[in-house]
Amino acid sequence: MSYGDKTKNDTHQANDINRRMAFATCETGLSKAGLETICEIPNMPGPPEHMNEHYQELLRIHRNVADRVCQEARAKLRALLLKQQGLPINDEDTVLDACVNFDGSWPKMGFTSKNGVGYVISPDTGEVLDYSIKSNYCNKCKYDNEKAETCHECRKNYEGSSPSMERACARELWQNSLTNGANLRYTGMISDGDSKSFSDVWDTYGVCADCMAFETAPPDKRSGARYEKWYKSHFEDQDDNIDCQRVYKYDCVGHVSKRMGTHLRKLQKTKGKLADSKYVKGSPGRLTVIAIKKLTANYGKAIRSCSSGNESDKVKVAMMKKAIMAVLFHSTKLTNPKIRHKYCPIGEHSWCRYKRDGKWDKEDDKSFHLDPVFLDFLLPTFKFQSNDALLLRCLPNFSNNPSESVNSVTWCGVNKKKWAGAVRVETAAIGAIVSFNRGASGRVLIMDEAGLPGGVHTRCLQAKKDRQRIYFANRANQLKQKKYRLTLKKAKLALEERRKRNEGVSYSAGKFNDMNVHSACKSAPTKRKCKPKPAPKTQPKCKSNASKSSPTKRTCNAKPAQLTQPKCKSKSAKKHTLRFQAPSKRMQGQRNRQGNKGGVK
Repeated sequence: MSYGDKTKNDTHQANDINRRMAFATCETGLSKAGLETICEIPNMPGPPEHMNEHYQELLRIHRNVADRVCQEARAKLRALLLKQQGLPINDEDTVLDACVNFDGSWPKMGFTSKNGVGYVISPDTGEVLDYSIKSNYCNKCKYDNEKAETCHECRKNYEGSSPSMERACARELWQNSLTNGANLRYTGMISDGDSKSFSDVWDTYGVCADCMAFETAPPDKRSGARYEKWYKSHFEDQDDNIDCQRVYKYDCVGHVSKRMGTHLRKLQKTKGKLADSKYVKGSPGRLTVIAIKKLTANYGKAIRSCSSGNESDKVKVAMMKKAIMAVLFHSTKLTNPKIRHKYCPIGEHSWCRYKRDGKWDKEDDKSFHLDPVFLDFLLPTFKFQSNDALLLRCLPNFSNNPSESVNSVTWCGVNKKKWAGAVRVETAAIGAIVSFNRGASGRVLIMDEAGLPGGVHTRCLQAKKDRQRIYFANRANQLKQKKYRLTLKKAKLALEERRKRNEGVSYSAGKFNDMNVHSACKSAPTKRKCKPKPAPKTQPKCKSNASKSSPTKRTCNAKPAQLTQPKCKSKSAKKHTLRFQAPSKRMQGQRNRQGNKGGVK
């Protein structure tokens, strides 16, 4: 197939290369200026002045491909659910309940973006099921308000702030779940808990009267026998016989662990001293960076270790609470070992040496273990992070990593540090869906739809990318690699903490604005080999008798004592003393002759 032939699916040669370059910028996140730089160095012709037509056509093609890819992902999930429930594989009328991951993202940091995107991902198949794009800005409407409705397709489809775009995307995706051809009902929402998206979708499919009454009631009125019965049937037991189609919320354990680290870092900035007259952060035994990392990691391990098993949800929540308290008490240097290890697990396979061997010495304390005063200081935080409602949402041990992964793929096509319009953002989002569901070889679908057929090198490079991605993903999941990364991370944190402690505070916003050179030198610790002391000022003894009788008259010819400096072996000290030596007679004579001639002014 030659590029010069103009057929239904092909373009002319000049238009073909321009379309390919525009598609490459959409996949790599390059702007037109970056593309010009690439063409400049190899001495190639630059891109055309106007590339909007190519971007508009590529967006239309991306939408068509995304509809097919998402429809196939929904059909795959439906077939899996039908197989799990024992229903016929060709059943298309039954509405099936599914649990999905949801998260929103923005092409600009700081929650001031004019565009936002939201994805729904199945944790069972690991594929994107649907997406939504929101924009509160249209560039053409800004410059042509009178002809905006007739001259172009307005990109503005949302009125509201940037942070609330995630909520708008969630409402649209949940409402479209029954009308997109798959008859799926998203009854479970796995999220990071950073937005109010759940409050907009929990009653999408209809709820019972008790749910409507207690969910909207203030916290002080959520009590009584009716409330306990409702809470037990809907959350603890999740009875299938109740006539309620509400959406349940599940938390990502990784994000919950990060919240514990956020709380501890806030406590680390506490001003003042604790009960032992020491500051919160500082040397080992205090709330250092390494201690916070260790407490956060152990908090996540405590939740994950109790999520599996055949026990009831109520028993699992109690086990989680005990494991979380064991993290705090075991990491505190209490003098009484019985109190310190009362929450630690019992048995031969226990991670606690005291419960395993019955011994505990001071040598068993680690550098990240805290002083006893931190038990009362951190206890309210650990109790807040171990409430029943939070731990109940963490029981299935779900993760929101698929959402974070597709977000990272999306912003490879749009640079977060540079502005991008709604067309580029939507094109990058759809390209991320195709790459996430089909891999690098999924770009062939877009290229074939756009009339840009790939060649041998295209297929080879795409296959190479997929092989490398799968290889490194499997390698990263190995237990050996995980331990290696964790050990390397701990070593780097310990080294950085030790350097900061030895150097002191060397960088802070505006802290050293009024510091001069001498105070800066004092703040930086320096090592000297020796510290020479000045010689004492003593006068020689006078043997004259007149000095004893009349101290005011001096008849002695003794010379006054000269200040001498002790010898120093340091090279820097020798240079310092040589710098201030008295000039020799020869140099003094030269200076006198120059002064008479008027040489130095």
